[in-house]
Amino acid sequence: MFTTWADLYRTMLDDLASGQWRRVRSYQIGDRQITYRSFDEFLKQLEFVKAQADQEAGLGGGGRICAVPLRSGRH
Repeated sequence: MFTTWADLYRTMLDDLASGQWRRVRSYQIGDRQITYRSFDEFLKQLEFVKAQADQEAGLGGGGRICAVPLRSGRH
């Protein structure tokens, strides 16, 4: 069982590279089960897990918060 999306993502990438994805068929993170039956489903789940890992790291694809220096108008 995984406790972070980032750890799960890294493991899924390793399984993809090694061919292990053909044998695993499911992963558990917390109380959620990630399952797949084909390579296409694996890739879709990998994309989902990547999005969750990015969000977990504060890199979510939604709106971005950027710091912009305020100028007082004086030079």
